[in-house]
Amino acid sequence: MHTEELSYKVQYKLLNAADYGVPQTRERVVIVGIRSDIDARWIYPEPTHSQDRLLWDKYVTLDYWKRHGIQYAMTIDDKNIADRLYQRYGIFEPRGAAWNTVRDAIYFLPPAQSQNAISDHEFRDGARAYYGHTGSEIDLPAKTLKAGGHGVPAVKT
Repeated sequence: MHTEELSYKVQYKLLNAADYGVPQTRERVVIVGIRSDIDARWIYPEPTHSQDRLLWDKYVTLDYWKRHGIQYAMTIDDKNIADRLYQRYGIFEPRGAAWNTVRDAIYFLPPAQSQNAISDHEFRDGARAYYGHTGSEIDLPAKTLKAGGHGVPAVKT
């Protein structure tokens, strides 16, 4: 009986969930291996969302703020971002959709402290603060989120 050693065509790529519409910056290395005796090819999906488009919507057209009904006053830093975007794209907006932000993800939710009919949408006071911890900014995708009961009131017990 003759046995051959199997070999694989392996590809890897760093992907960010925010580039695919998830309101969270979660970078992960995705590894795909295909046995070399199989005639197949893997192509990573093209990103559908971008940080540049979010910045464009926030600081060039101000559409982000308008969509959320927020009066927004540009700062010098915001104007510098807009200038850099104009230098990169001219009058043509970046392709694709804007990264989804925390505000985009939760805009439809009633305040957690209110009575509502949404299952498990209730206020839970008592999250512990600890040195070096900073929350996610509401107008950016969330940082990688913890799930479960890790000392923060994330799960009913």
